[in-house]
Amino acid sequence: MKMQFFVKDKSTTKDNSMYTLFLCSVEGKGKEFIKLDLGNEAPSEEVYKELKRVYKFLTRPGLELDLLVEPAEGTGKQPVIFIVDTELNI
Repeated sequence: MKMQFFVKDKSTTKDNSMYTLFLCSVEGKGKEFIKLDLGNEAPSEEVYKELKRVYKFLTRPGLELDLLVEPAEGTGKQPVIFIVDTELNI
């Protein structure tokens, strides 16, 4: 899976910046975030149903999540931040 999230850090009132978080299980980072058995086969109806449920949850307005993140070296001044070691429980 490859996903990109635009987020704000709610742990501080002094920072109103938007940050981009990446989930890229292909590279192994964050593979535990969404627990689905995707394998190399075409996704089943059950997998599609669960992905739809996850999508509805993650796109709710005002959603707050606690995540572990890991910065990586990016190009230019924009940091690259990956979601790691976090399991989504909904």
